[in-house]
Amino acid sequence: MSKQVLDIPVLNEKLFAELQSLAPNPLRTSSWKNFLQSGFPSVKHEEWRFTPLENSLKKIQKISSSDSVSLPAEAEKIIASLEPIDAFKIILVNGKPISNSVNTSDEISLLSLKEAQKNFPEIIFSHFGKYLTTEKETFNALNTALTNDGVFIHLKKNSQTEKPIHIISVQDNREEGIYSTSRILIVAEEGAKAHIVETHISTAEKFSLQNLGAEIIVKQNARIEYHLIQHFSLLGKSEASVIDSRQVVLEKDSFCNFTTVSMSGALIRNNLHMLFNAQNGEGHLYGLYLPSKNELMDNHSLVDHAMPNCFSNEFYKGIMTENGKGVFNGKIMVRKDAQKTNAYQNNRNLLLSDDAGLNAKPQLEIFADDVKCSHGATSGQLDEDAMFYLRARGIGELEAKKLLTLAFAEDVLVQTKHEGLHNQIDKWIEEKLSY
Repeated sequence: MSKQVLDIPVLNEKLFAELQSLAPNPLRTSSWKNFLQSGFPSVKHEEWRFTPLENSLKKIQKISSSDSVSLPAEAEKIIASLEPIDAFKIILVNGKPISNSVNTSDEISLLSLKEAQKNFPEIIFSHFGKYLTTEKETFNALNTALTNDGVFIHLKKNSQTEKPIHIISVQDNREEGIYSTSRILIVAEEGAKAHIVETHISTAEKFSLQNLGAEIIVKQNARIEYHLIQHFSLLGKSEASVIDSRQVVLEKDSFCNFTTVSMSGALIRNNLHMLFNAQNGEGHLYGLYLPSKNELMDNHSLVDHAMPNCFSNEFYKGIMTENGKGVFNGKIMVRKDAQKTNAYQNNRNLLLSDDAGLNAKPQLEIFADDVKCSHGATSGQLDEDAMFYLRARGIGELEAKKLLTLAFAEDVLVQTKHEGLHNQIDKWIEEKLSY
Protein backbone atom coordinates (compact mmCIF):
# COMPACT_ATOMS: atom_id res chain seq x y z
CA MET A 1 0.00 0.00 0.00
CA SER A 2 1.32 3.42 -0.87
CA LYS A 3 2.53 5.83 1.77
CA GLN A 4 -0.13 8.36 0.72
CA VAL A 5 -2.89 5.91 1.63
CA LEU A 6 -1.31 5.03 4.98
CA ASP A 7 -1.37 8.71 5.91
CA ILE A 8 -5.17 8.45 5.97
CA PRO A 9 -5.89 5.34 8.04
CA VAL A 10 -9.61 5.19 7.26
CA LEU A 11 -8.91 4.78 3.52
CA ASN A 12 -7.66 1.24 3.72
CA GLU A 13 -7.97 -2.24 2.25
CA LYS A 14 -10.57 -3.23 4.84
CA LEU A 15 -12.94 -0.50 3.71
CA PHE A 16 -12.52 -1.49 0.09
CA ALA A 17 -13.03 -5.18 0.91
CA GLU A 18 -16.26 -4.44 2.76
CA LEU A 19 -17.72 -2.59 -0.23
CA GLN A 20 -16.53 -5.26 -2.64
CA SER A 21 -18.19 -7.96 -0.55
CA LEU A 22 -21.50 -6.08 -0.76
CA ALA A 23 -21.32 -5.54 -4.52
CA PRO A 24 -18.50 -7.42 -6.29
CA ASN A 25 -17.39 -5.33 -9.24
CA PRO A 26 -14.30 -5.66 -11.44
CA LEU A 27 -14.41 -1.91 -12.15
CA ARG A 28 -14.18 -1.27 -8.42
CA THR A 29 -11.17 -3.58 -8.20
CA SER A 30 -9.25 -1.99 -11.06
CA SER A 31 -10.03 1.50 -9.76
CA TRP A 32 -8.69 0.65 -6.30
CA LYS A 33 -5.48 -0.64 -7.89
CA ASN A 34 -5.17 2.58 -9.88
CA PHE A 35 -5.64 4.59 -6.69
CA LEU A 36 -2.89 2.68 -4.91
CA GLN A 37 -0.54 3.17 -7.84
CA SER A 38 -1.12 6.89 -8.27
CA GLY A 39 -1.41 8.03 -4.65
CA PHE A 40 -2.53 11.55 -3.80
CA PRO A 41 -1.26 14.45 -5.90
CA SER A 42 0.96 17.09 -4.37
CA VAL A 43 1.94 20.59 -5.44
CA LYS A 44 4.73 18.91 -7.43
CA HIS A 45 2.05 17.68 -9.85
CA GLU A 46 1.53 20.31 -12.53
CA GLU A 47 -2.27 20.05 -12.40
CA TRP A 48 -2.27 20.55 -8.61
CA ARG A 49 0.56 23.05 -8.13
CA PHE A 50 -1.73 25.83 -6.87
CA THR A 51 -4.07 23.56 -4.87
CA PRO A 52 -2.31 22.03 -1.86
CA LEU A 53 -4.24 19.07 -0.48
CA GLU A 54 -2.09 17.79 2.36
CA ASN A 55 -3.71 19.76 5.18
CA SER A 56 -7.22 18.86 4.01
CA LEU A 57 -6.44 15.17 3.60
CA LYS A 58 -4.93 14.98 7.09
CA LYS A 59 -8.25 16.20 8.54
CA ILE A 60 -10.14 13.12 7.27
CA GLN A 61 -11.18 11.06 10.29
CA LYS A 62 -14.26 9.09 9.29
CA ILE A 63 -15.84 7.62 6.16
CA SER A 64 -19.54 8.25 5.69
CA SER A 65 -20.60 4.73 4.75
CA SER A 66 -24.02 4.19 6.31
CA ASP A 67 -26.70 2.96 3.89
CA SER A 68 -29.45 4.82 5.76
CA VAL A 69 -29.25 8.59 5.91
CA SER A 70 -31.67 11.27 7.07
CA LEU A 71 -31.95 14.97 6.39
CA PRO A 72 -30.54 17.07 9.26
CA ALA A 73 -33.06 19.49 10.75
CA GLU A 74 -30.58 22.32 10.13
CA ALA A 75 -31.02 21.87 6.38
CA GLU A 76 -34.76 21.23 6.06
CA LYS A 77 -35.93 24.85 6.08
CA ILE A 78 -33.33 26.17 3.68
CA ILE A 79 -33.89 23.31 1.24
CA ALA A 80 -37.58 24.18 1.08
CA SER A 81 -36.66 27.68 -0.08
CA LEU A 82 -34.01 26.78 -2.66
CA GLU A 83 -34.77 27.68 -6.24
CA PRO A 84 -36.18 26.19 -8.36
CA ILE A 85 -38.95 25.49 -5.86
CA ASP A 86 -41.23 23.79 -8.38
CA ALA A 87 -38.98 21.00 -9.56
CA PHE A 88 -38.46 17.25 -9.53
CA LYS A 89 -36.16 17.00 -6.50
CA ILE A 90 -33.82 14.37 -5.19
CA ILE A 91 -31.93 15.07 -1.93
CA LEU A 92 -28.64 13.49 -0.93
CA VAL A 93 -26.92 13.52 2.46
CA ASN A 94 -23.20 12.79 2.36
CA GLY A 95 -23.60 11.49 -1.16
CA LYS A 96 -26.52 9.12 -0.52
CA PRO A 97 -30.15 9.80 -1.55
CA ILE A 98 -32.64 9.92 1.30
CA SER A 99 -35.19 8.22 -1.00
CA ASN A 100 -34.70 5.65 -3.75
CA SER A 101 -36.85 7.33 -6.39
CA VAL A 102 -38.77 10.50 -7.22
CA ASN A 103 -42.24 10.59 -8.73
CA THR A 104 -41.57 12.25 -12.09
CA SER A 105 -43.18 11.06 -15.32
CA ASP A 106 -43.16 8.15 -17.75
CA GLU A 107 -40.48 9.86 -19.84
CA ILE A 108 -38.06 10.71 -17.01
CA SER A 109 -36.46 8.48 -14.41
CA LEU A 110 -34.89 10.06 -11.32
CA LEU A 111 -33.54 7.37 -9.00
CA SER A 112 -30.82 6.51 -6.58
CA LEU A 113 -27.93 4.90 -8.40
CA LYS A 114 -28.34 1.76 -6.30
CA GLU A 115 -31.99 1.44 -7.35
CA ALA A 116 -31.09 2.15 -10.98
CA GLN A 117 -28.71 -0.81 -10.99
CA LYS A 118 -31.75 -3.03 -10.43
CA ASN A 119 -34.15 -1.29 -12.82
CA PHE A 120 -31.84 -0.11 -15.62
CA PRO A 121 -28.94 -2.61 -15.65
CA GLU A 122 -28.29 -2.28 -19.40
CA ILE A 123 -27.96 1.52 -19.28
CA ILE A 124 -25.76 1.35 -16.19
CA PHE A 125 -23.51 -1.26 -17.81
CA SER A 126 -23.26 0.76 -21.05
CA HIS A 127 -22.29 4.05 -19.43
CA PHE A 128 -21.15 3.84 -15.80
CA GLY A 129 -17.40 4.23 -15.55
CA LYS A 130 -16.93 4.51 -19.31
CA TYR A 131 -15.97 8.20 -19.39
CA LEU A 132 -14.35 9.21 -16.09
CA THR A 133 -10.87 7.77 -16.42
CA THR A 134 -9.27 6.27 -13.31
CA GLU A 135 -5.74 5.89 -14.62
CA LYS A 136 -3.46 8.51 -13.05
CA GLU A 137 -6.58 10.29 -11.75
CA THR A 138 -6.52 9.67 -8.02
CA PHE A 139 -9.90 11.05 -7.06
CA ASN A 140 -11.73 9.46 -9.99
CA ALA A 141 -10.17 6.14 -9.02
CA LEU A 142 -11.04 6.55 -5.36
CA ASN A 143 -14.58 7.61 -6.23
CA THR A 144 -15.16 4.61 -8.49
CA ALA A 145 -13.65 2.23 -5.96
CA LEU A 146 -15.58 3.42 -2.90
CA THR A 147 -18.90 4.82 -4.13
CA ASN A 148 -21.94 2.61 -3.64
CA ASP A 149 -24.74 5.12 -4.35
CA GLY A 150 -25.61 8.42 -5.98
CA VAL A 151 -28.05 9.78 -8.55
CA PHE A 152 -29.26 8.34 -11.85
CA ILE A 153 -31.23 10.42 -14.35
CA HIS A 154 -32.55 8.89 -17.56
CA LEU A 155 -34.29 11.10 -20.12
CA LYS A 156 -36.11 8.98 -22.67
CA LYS A 157 -36.03 9.63 -26.41
CA ASN A 158 -37.63 12.97 -27.36
CA SER A 159 -38.70 13.60 -23.75
CA GLN A 160 -39.03 17.12 -22.42
CA THR A 161 -39.36 17.97 -18.73
CA GLU A 162 -42.26 20.22 -17.79
CA LYS A 163 -40.18 21.56 -14.88
CA PRO A 164 -36.51 21.46 -13.85
CA ILE A 165 -34.78 18.55 -12.17
CA HIS A 166 -33.09 19.63 -8.91
CA ILE A 167 -30.34 17.62 -7.24
CA ILE A 168 -29.72 18.89 -3.70
CA SER A 169 -26.55 17.62 -2.04
CA VAL A 170 -26.05 18.17 1.70
CA GLN A 171 -22.76 17.63 3.49
CA ASP A 172 -23.68 16.70 7.06
CA ASN A 173 -20.52 17.93 8.76
CA ARG A 174 -21.72 18.15 12.35
CA GLU A 175 -18.90 15.68 13.09
CA GLU A 176 -15.32 16.66 12.29
CA GLY A 177 -13.47 15.12 9.35
CA ILE A 178 -16.25 13.35 7.43
CA TYR A 179 -15.22 12.00 4.01
CA SER A 180 -17.95 11.00 1.57
CA THR A 181 -18.22 9.88 -2.04
CA SER A 182 -21.05 10.10 -4.54
CA ARG A 183 -21.69 9.49 -8.21
CA ILE A 184 -24.04 11.01 -10.77
CA LEU A 185 -24.94 9.35 -14.05
CA ILE A 186 -27.15 11.23 -16.51
CA VAL A 187 -28.17 9.80 -19.87
CA ALA A 188 -30.17 12.02 -22.22
CA GLU A 189 -31.42 9.93 -25.09
CA GLU A 190 -31.86 11.20 -28.65
CA GLY A 191 -33.92 14.41 -28.85
CA ALA A 192 -34.38 14.74 -25.08
CA LYS A 193 -34.43 18.17 -23.44
CA ALA A 194 -34.00 19.04 -19.77
CA HIS A 195 -32.95 21.76 -17.33
CA ILE A 196 -30.97 20.36 -14.41
CA VAL A 197 -29.96 22.31 -11.29
CA GLU A 198 -27.55 20.94 -8.69
CA THR A 199 -27.12 22.74 -5.37
CA HIS A 200 -24.51 21.89 -2.71
CA ILE A 201 -24.76 23.06 0.90
CA SER A 202 -23.49 21.94 4.32
CA THR A 203 -24.97 21.90 7.82
CA ALA A 204 -22.16 23.01 10.16
CA GLU A 205 -18.76 24.70 10.32
CA LYS A 206 -16.59 21.60 10.76
CA PHE A 207 -14.32 20.19 8.05
CA SER A 208 -15.71 17.66 5.60
CA LEU A 209 -14.64 16.53 2.14
CA GLN A 210 -16.78 15.05 -0.60
CA ASN A 211 -15.35 13.29 -3.64
CA LEU A 212 -17.94 13.56 -6.41
CA GLY A 213 -17.82 12.00 -9.86
CA ALA A 214 -20.34 12.63 -12.64
CA GLU A 215 -20.85 11.32 -16.16
CA ILE A 216 -23.29 13.19 -18.40
CA ILE A 217 -24.09 11.72 -21.81
CA VAL A 218 -25.96 13.95 -24.27
CA LYS A 219 -27.03 11.89 -27.27
CA GLN A 220 -27.96 12.96 -30.78
CA ASN A 221 -30.09 16.13 -30.93
CA ALA A 222 -30.47 16.13 -27.13
CA ARG A 223 -30.26 19.44 -25.26
CA ILE A 224 -29.19 19.96 -21.63
CA GLU A 225 -29.10 23.16 -19.57
CA TYR A 226 -27.11 22.50 -16.39
CA HIS A 227 -26.51 24.78 -13.39
CA LEU A 228 -24.15 23.71 -10.60
CA ILE A 229 -24.30 25.89 -7.47
CA GLN A 230 -21.81 25.37 -4.61
CA HIS A 231 -22.64 27.34 -1.45
CA PHE A 232 -21.37 25.44 1.58
CA SER A 233 -21.56 28.43 3.92
CA LEU A 234 -25.20 29.16 3.16
CA LEU A 235 -26.23 28.15 6.68
CA GLY A 236 -23.21 29.81 8.31
CA LYS A 237 -19.43 29.56 8.27
CA SER A 238 -18.30 26.16 7.03
CA GLU A 239 -15.10 24.24 6.31
CA ALA A 240 -16.93 21.90 3.92
CA SER A 241 -14.92 21.08 0.79
CA VAL A 242 -15.42 19.20 -2.46
CA ILE A 243 -13.42 17.67 -5.27
CA ASP A 244 -15.84 17.53 -8.19
CA SER A 245 -14.92 15.68 -11.39
CA ARG A 246 -17.32 15.66 -14.36
CA GLN A 247 -17.25 14.32 -17.88
CA VAL A 248 -19.79 15.64 -20.39
CA VAL A 249 -20.00 13.67 -23.65
CA LEU A 250 -21.68 15.31 -26.66
CA GLU A 251 -22.94 13.22 -29.55
CA LYS A 252 -24.03 14.39 -33.03
CA ASP A 253 -26.02 17.67 -33.16
CA SER A 254 -26.26 17.78 -29.35
CA PHE A 255 -26.12 20.83 -27.08
CA CYS A 256 -25.00 21.44 -23.50
CA ASN A 257 -24.85 24.70 -21.58
CA PHE A 258 -23.02 24.08 -18.28
CA THR A 259 -22.82 26.89 -15.72
CA THR A 260 -20.85 26.58 -12.46
CA VAL A 261 -21.30 29.10 -9.63
CA SER A 262 -18.96 28.59 -6.65
CA MET A 263 -20.21 30.84 -3.83
CA SER A 264 -18.44 29.43 -0.77
CA GLY A 265 -16.39 26.47 0.44
CA ALA A 266 -13.05 25.98 2.18
CA LEU A 267 -11.63 24.07 -0.80
CA ILE A 268 -13.46 23.66 -4.10
CA ARG A 269 -11.79 21.85 -6.98
CA ASN A 270 -13.90 21.54 -10.13
CA ASN A 271 -12.64 19.31 -12.93
CA LEU A 272 -15.01 19.79 -15.86
CA HIS A 273 -14.24 17.92 -19.08
CA MET A 274 -16.35 18.20 -22.23
CA LEU A 275 -15.78 15.73 -25.06
CA PHE A 276 -17.14 16.26 -28.58
CA ASN A 277 -17.66 12.67 -29.62
CA ALA A 278 -19.44 13.34 -32.96
CA GLN A 279 -19.93 16.14 -35.45
CA ASN A 280 -21.96 19.34 -35.02
CA GLY A 281 -21.99 19.38 -31.25
CA GLU A 282 -22.26 22.67 -29.35
CA GLY A 283 -21.01 23.20 -25.82
CA HIS A 284 -20.88 26.23 -23.51
CA LEU A 285 -19.00 26.37 -20.22
CA TYR A 286 -19.69 29.33 -17.95
CA GLY A 287 -18.24 29.82 -14.50
CA LEU A 288 -18.31 32.29 -11.63
CA TYR A 289 -16.20 31.86 -8.48
CA LEU A 290 -16.07 34.12 -5.40
CA PRO A 291 -13.42 32.98 -2.90
CA SER A 292 -12.90 34.99 0.29
CA LYS A 293 -11.59 34.54 3.85
CA ASN A 294 -8.97 31.89 3.00
CA GLU A 295 -11.23 29.97 0.63
CA LEU A 296 -9.59 28.32 -2.38
CA MET A 297 -11.58 27.75 -5.57
CA ASP A 298 -9.85 25.94 -8.42
CA ASN A 299 -11.54 25.46 -11.81
CA HIS A 300 -9.82 23.05 -14.20
CA SER A 301 -11.49 22.48 -17.55
CA LEU A 302 -10.72 20.46 -20.66
CA VAL A 303 -12.68 20.95 -23.87
CA ASP A 304 -11.74 18.05 -26.12
CA HIS A 305 -12.62 18.55 -29.78
CA ALA A 306 -12.20 15.02 -31.05
CA MET A 307 -14.52 15.40 -34.05
CA PRO A 308 -14.94 18.07 -36.78
CA ASN A 309 -17.54 20.83 -37.18
CA CYS A 310 -18.12 21.50 -33.48
CA PHE A 311 -18.40 24.73 -31.49
CA SER A 312 -17.36 25.48 -27.91
CA ASN A 313 -17.42 28.66 -25.87
CA GLU A 314 -15.90 28.95 -22.39
CA PHE A 315 -16.28 32.05 -20.23
CA TYR A 316 -15.21 32.09 -16.56
CA LYS A 317 -15.10 35.03 -14.16
CA GLY A 318 -13.59 35.25 -10.69
CA ILE A 319 -14.11 37.76 -7.86
CA MET A 320 -11.44 37.41 -5.16
CA THR A 321 -11.71 39.18 -1.79
CA GLU A 322 -10.28 38.96 1.76
CA ASN A 323 -7.41 36.54 1.16
CA GLY A 324 -9.51 34.39 -1.18
CA LYS A 325 -7.54 32.44 -3.78
CA GLY A 326 -8.76 31.59 -7.26
CA VAL A 327 -7.32 29.23 -9.87
CA PHE A 328 -8.36 28.91 -13.49
CA ASN A 329 -6.70 26.28 -15.67
CA GLY A 330 -8.56 25.82 -18.94
CA LYS A 331 -7.38 23.76 -21.90
CA ILE A 332 -8.86 23.51 -25.38
CA MET A 333 -7.69 20.43 -27.27
CA VAL A 334 -8.31 20.27 -31.03
CA ARG A 335 -7.34 16.88 -32.40
CA LYS A 336 -5.91 16.14 -35.83
CA ASP A 337 -9.19 15.23 -37.53
CA ALA A 338 -11.29 17.94 -35.84
CA GLN A 339 -11.34 20.34 -38.80
CA LYS A 340 -13.78 23.27 -38.91
CA THR A 341 -13.63 23.59 -35.12
CA ASN A 342 -14.67 26.88 -33.52
CA ALA A 343 -13.44 27.14 -29.93
CA TYR A 344 -13.22 30.17 -27.67
CA GLN A 345 -12.03 30.64 -24.09
CA ASN A 346 -12.01 33.74 -21.90
CA ASN A 347 -11.16 34.18 -18.22
CA ARG A 348 -11.57 37.52 -16.42
CA ASN A 349 -10.92 38.27 -12.78
CA LEU A 350 -11.43 40.99 -10.19
CA LEU A 351 -9.07 41.29 -7.23
CA LEU A 352 -10.91 43.37 -4.64
CA SER A 353 -8.32 43.30 -1.86
CA ASP A 354 -4.54 43.38 -1.69
CA ASP A 355 -4.30 39.94 -0.09
CA ALA A 356 -6.50 38.18 -2.66
CA GLY A 357 -4.75 35.92 -5.18
CA LEU A 358 -5.20 34.40 -8.60
CA ASN A 359 -3.40 31.90 -10.82
CA ALA A 360 -4.68 31.66 -14.40
CA LYS A 361 -3.44 29.36 -17.15
CA PRO A 362 -5.43 29.38 -20.40
CA GLN A 363 -4.17 26.80 -22.90
CA LEU A 364 -4.66 25.81 -26.54
CA GLU A 365 -3.41 22.57 -28.10
CA ILE A 366 -4.29 22.49 -31.80
CA PHE A 367 -3.39 19.64 -34.15
CA ALA A 368 -5.78 20.59 -36.99
CA ASP A 369 -5.17 23.41 -39.47
CA ASP A 370 -8.67 24.57 -40.46
CA VAL A 371 -9.95 25.96 -37.15
CA LYS A 372 -10.93 29.19 -35.39
CA CYS A 373 -9.67 29.28 -31.80
CA SER A 374 -8.82 31.96 -29.26
CA HIS A 375 -8.08 32.17 -25.55
CA GLY A 376 -7.06 34.72 -22.97
CA ALA A 377 -7.07 35.73 -19.31
CA THR A 378 -7.11 39.11 -17.56
CA SER A 379 -7.11 40.28 -13.97
CA GLY A 380 -7.44 43.68 -12.34
CA GLN A 381 -9.43 45.89 -10.02
CA LEU A 382 -12.68 47.81 -10.40
CA ASP A 383 -12.68 50.41 -13.15
CA GLU A 384 -11.68 53.77 -11.65
CA ASP A 385 -13.56 55.76 -14.31
CA ALA A 386 -16.74 53.82 -13.62
CA MET A 387 -16.30 54.34 -9.88
CA PHE A 388 -15.81 58.08 -10.43
CA TYR A 389 -18.93 58.21 -12.63
CA LEU A 390 -21.12 56.58 -9.97
CA ARG A 391 -19.65 58.59 -7.09
CA ALA A 392 -20.20 61.83 -9.03
CA ARG A 393 -23.89 61.00 -9.19
CA GLY A 394 -24.27 60.68 -5.45
CA ILE A 395 -23.79 56.95 -5.04
CA GLY A 396 -21.73 55.99 -1.98
CA GLU A 397 -18.43 54.16 -2.34
CA LEU A 398 -19.64 50.84 -0.92
CA GLU A 399 -22.80 50.84 -3.02
CA ALA A 400 -20.81 51.79 -6.14
CA LYS A 401 -18.41 48.87 -5.56
CA LYS A 402 -21.32 46.49 -5.14
CA LEU A 403 -23.05 47.71 -8.32
CA LEU A 404 -19.90 47.36 -10.42
CA THR A 405 -19.12 43.93 -9.00
CA LEU A 406 -22.63 42.66 -9.69
CA ALA A 407 -22.41 44.04 -13.22
CA PHE A 408 -19.11 42.17 -13.65
CA ALA A 409 -20.78 38.91 -12.60
CA GLU A 410 -23.85 39.41 -14.78
CA ASP A 411 -22.16 38.20 -17.98
CA VAL A 412 -22.14 34.72 -16.44
CA LEU A 413 -25.43 34.93 -14.54
CA VAL A 414 -27.35 35.93 -17.66
CA GLN A 415 -26.96 32.30 -18.71
CA THR A 416 -29.27 31.36 -15.83
CA LYS A 417 -32.56 31.25 -17.68
CA HIS A 418 -34.62 30.36 -14.60
CA GLU A 419 -35.66 33.72 -13.13
CA GLY A 420 -36.03 32.50 -9.55
CA LEU A 421 -32.59 30.88 -9.59
CA HIS A 422 -31.05 33.98 -11.15
CA ASN A 423 -32.54 36.21 -8.45
CA GLN A 424 -31.42 33.85 -5.71
CA ILE A 425 -27.81 33.87 -6.91
CA ASP A 426 -27.89 37.68 -7.22
CA LYS A 427 -29.00 37.88 -3.60
CA TRP A 428 -26.26 35.51 -2.44
CA ILE A 429 -23.61 37.52 -4.27
CA GLU A 430 -24.83 40.75 -2.67
CA GLU A 431 -24.65 39.11 0.76
CA LYS A 432 -21.13 37.80 0.15
CA LEU A 433 -19.90 41.13 -1.19
CA SER A 434 -21.21 43.22 1.72
CA TYR A 435 -18.05 45.18 2.35
